[in-house]
Amino acid sequence: SRGWPYDGIGLHVAAVQRTISAYFAHPFNDLDKLSSLVAMVFIALALVLMAWWKPPAIVWLYVVPIVVLAVWFDTYVSMGRFALTAFPLLVALARPIKGPAFWAVVGASAALMATLFIFTGMTTLLTP
Repeated sequence: SRGWPYDGIGLHVAAVQRTISAYFAHPFNDLDKLSSLVAMVFIALALVLMAWWKPPAIVWLYVVPIVVLAVWFDTYVSMGRFALTAFPLLVALARPIKGPAFWAVVGASAALMATLFIFTGMTTLLTP
């Protein structure tokens, strides 16, 4: 194909089935599709938790278009970025966590953020 290929799902149900069957046949063949599948599972779980949470309509009006764009025009590399842009999905996942588990999640998040900062800072030091 010429230019940027279109890998989205859109209205093509067969494309979804083909992508999933190709993934399960060779799960680590294409890591972009693996991260995309993980993001889709995250989005589905978070949407269920959002329905259970029942946030205001404005939150739904913010999240739904982002999720639709992420699934419709999936380029596999940007699926995770779309999912993180819809940050109320993360709120829906964090709301049920209470007690010591909450602090464990906060600590893990802080450790991962520090790791990300270190790797990002190292790359800026390595460039000439």
